[in-house]
Amino acid sequence: MSAVRLSSCDTHSSLPQHRLCWHFDQKYGGYRCGNTKSLNSSRSWKKLVMIGNVVGGAGGASGLYQSGGCSGAQNSVCSACRTCRPGQFKSGGCEGEEDTECRSCTSCDAGEYRSGGCRGSQNTACSSCSVCSSGYYASRTCSGSSNTVCSRCTSSCPSGKRIIRACSKSANAVCSGCSTCDAGE
Repeated sequence: MSAVRLSSCDTHSSLPQHRLCWHFDQKYGGYRCGNTKSLNSSRSWKKLVMIGNVVGGAGGASGLYQSGGCSGAQNSVCSACRTCRPGQFKSGGCEGEEDTECRSCTSCDAGEYRSGGCRGSQNTACSSCSVCSSGYYASRTCSGSSNTVCSRCTSSCPSGKRIIRACSKSANAVCSGCSTCDAGE
C-alpha cells in the first residue's frame, strides 16, 4: 500500500478500501471508512475502538475470522480459521466473517500428470504426458506425479553382440551375444 497522506486525515486515493480516518474530537462519523467519505456528521456510522494483541496481519493472515457479530452488549467473537485437510486446497474465506473454504483437489485425467498445486490456495495443475520422439524410448512412464522420461535408444551393440530386439516407444533395444561357429559346423 502506498504511504499514508495526512492533512487532518488520510486523503490518499490509492487502495481506498484499506483507508480509515476518524476524528476523535467529534461525537459522530469521521472523514472516511474505506471508499465511503464525508462521514463527519453521519449518525449511521459509529466509532468503536478495540484494544488487544494483534496476531498475524490483515486479510485472514491472523488465522482468525469473525464468527459472531458485535451488537448491543455482545462483543465480536473471533474463531480460528479451519485448516484444509490433505487432498484439499483453500478456495476462499478466512477473512472478515468467513471461515476457510476448502475444496477437493482436482484429479488429473488419463494421459496427464500432476505438474503442481494441490497445496495452500492452489488447486492441482495438470499437464499432458510427453510422448518420446523417434530415436527415444520411455525409460520412465508418465505417472500421477511425474512426466515421461525419454532416453536415447541404443543404436549399436558392443563388439561381439548384436541387436535382438529393436528399440520401441516403451523399451530400449536389447543386445545379445553373437553365436560362435564351432569347427565342423
